Amino acid sequence: MAAAVNEIIEVDGGHLDKASFQEFIDSMCSLSVSGSTFHHLQSSYTGGLQPEMTMAEAMKLLAQCNLVWLNLDSCWEIRMEEWQQLRGASWQLKKAHFARCFNDRSKGAGGAEILMEVLRTCPLEELNFSNCWMIPSQAWQKLRDGSAWRLQSVNLTVCFDSRSRGASGAEVLMEVLQKCPLTELNCYDCYRISPSAWQRLAGATWHLKKANFMECFGNDGHGGGAETLLTILRTCPLEECLWEVPVLQSWHHVHTNVI
Repeated sequence: MAAAVNEIIEVDGGHLDKASFQEFIDSMCSLSVSGSTFHHLQSSYTGGLQPEMTMAEAMKLLAQCNLVWLNLDSCWEIRMEEWQQLRGASWQLKKAHFARCFNDRSKGAGGAEILMEVLRTCPLEELNFSNCWMIPSQAWQKLRDGSAWRLQSVNLTVCFDSRSRGASGAEVLMEVLQKCPLTELNCYDCYRISPSAWQRLAGATWHLKKANFMECFGNDGHGGGAETLLTILRTCPLEECLWEVPVLQSWHHVHTNVI
């Protein structure tokens, strides 16, 4: 397969087979892979067909590819033993989407720990874990030894609500985000993030343009978390920031365009 230098090849999941995978592996070309690859495999099994490769085989081959963009949104059918096939992957991911992968429909929520090990060494710029409240604390703890993340856009919608299995891991995550050059952050309905976790963001020099903290702090915003965050937002070039109005009214030193 001939590919221009720096060209990113978008993988067509509906026509992906072992031979194609091996060609990608041998060429080490940069790949963008969407969830259609895995939805296609799953629908084949559901329809009583026998695809050329199992999900585990597909994940094992994927681990050997040179991925720069991976979208597995709504792939909650991936099982623990299939996530395990990613162990040892050395991707160069810049964009990674896993929305709804680890919720109450997930068949492999424990695989989040393996996934985080892989993601930790990727130069990520965009990350979507929205509706992934089943990610356990030990998965977030994988970030404790540092990460290569250079995140600009992060979506954590409903990751840390009453159903969260990993709320105590938010402190480690916030330490990582504190060092990132964020321009977009969505923490909608993340009220289980503790004040001490929010305080890990102190000193962040973000350039946020869009932010969502609705349902994060209730009506008072006290306890230290909101104060730390609002101090950071004061210097951001915000174009849109969603937050409970009572919280904002209690912090008059924040002069931004907020909704």
